[in-house]
Amino acid sequence: MLKQAARWSRYVGEMAGIATLRERAVTATIVIGLWMAAMSPAHAVNIYTVSGIDVDVSAQSAVDAQAMAITEAQRIGLTRLMQRLTTPQYFDRLPDLAGIDAGTYARSHEVEHEELSATRYMASILVTYDGEKVRQLMKPAGIPMVLAASDPLLVVPAIERNGQLEFWTDDNPWREAWSIEAERGTLIDIRLPLGDLNDVATLSTTLRPDEIPQALADLASRYNADAAIVVVASPVGLTDENLQAANDLELSQGTTIVWPYRITPMRVASAPGSTGSVWQQGARRILGSLEEAWKPDHLVQVGRAESLSVTVPLADLAGWTQIKKALEDVPEIQSVAVDAFSQREASLRLAYVGGLSQLDRALGARGLRLQEGTNQWLLQRAEGPVGGQLQ
Repeated sequence: MLKQAARWSRYVGEMAGIATLRERAVTATIVIGLWMAAMSPAHAVNIYTVSGIDVDVSAQSAVDAQAMAITEAQRIGLTRLMQRLTTPQYFDRLPDLAGIDAGTYARSHEVEHEELSATRYMASILVTYDGEKVRQLMKPAGIPMVLAASDPLLVVPAIERNGQLEFWTDDNPWREAWSIEAERGTLIDIRLPLGDLNDVATLSTTLRPDEIPQALADLASRYNADAAIVVVASPVGLTDENLQAANDLELSQGTTIVWPYRITPMRVASAPGSTGSVWQQGARRILGSLEEAWKPDHLVQVGRAESLSVTVPLADLAGWTQIKKALEDVPEIQSVAVDAFSQREASLRLAYVGGLSQLDRALGARGLRLQEGTNQWLLQRAEGPVGGQLQ
């Protein structure tokens, strides 16, 4: 959805020169609607999707080669996924996939790009895995793992030229690179600004440095994020105005709010055999750095479950159904036991992993909150009780 919104945003920019003011207003309304739909609570990062799995298989026929390639992609992707979910010091304890049918852990696959001949099949494949099955595969090894994506992080790409930051320039390859890379499998819930008139007015290049943090906070709020980061790319040795011609970038972290991690400045240059433009390579490097910095603080020891008794104020059957479904969708919760149930409330026992603060964050991402009462914990919607009173 992010990619679709970005494409619409680019389309609006291209059409701006010929559209009437009324047409621009209508088009902008459509774009904002699409974007806000992507940013709604229903939008979530699937950390169990692995994209860009390159395979090249030869067989007696193209059909046989394709089937073998998909099997190979499922195996490669499963290895990458398990490595994504933990940190390098645990890689040597990951399950050996020899003799394991990786396809049984996959929910679906999608061919991103393919080429074939009579006996050869080459493709880039995206595979989405069953999160519960993957967790159960890793659990016996006692490996701590990430169970859910980060809280939303607004990333604002900026290009630095002649000592000035450019956020909203037309034909911006840095923003384009992020619109592509943010769609790849990641643990970070990346939000990207549209770059429409509201964004341009909020984060203007005329702002003083001390005004940027508040502008960034306002921008983050618009995209339902608390944290935001400016990622700066500075072309090296570029002698003309054609940013697409850049092949060497210095990358750094600019103004940041709430996000507690820092990116080490780095330099990225095009190299033979590299995938994507230097801008895409730069976005990929920074995204990897963000993920690796965030990951250690969010590892969960899955095998050690704790128990928490909670009371859920109820109102109607629909409300109970909603909260039950929300609890089933929280990966930190291993089981839910109903101890008592009445018209006014339900008493539940939650078996969970990862600690109370992580459980609270996971519930909050689903519109629920834990509140410690006098002698009990209350679980309810962030805005109040779940539904109305049962009749």
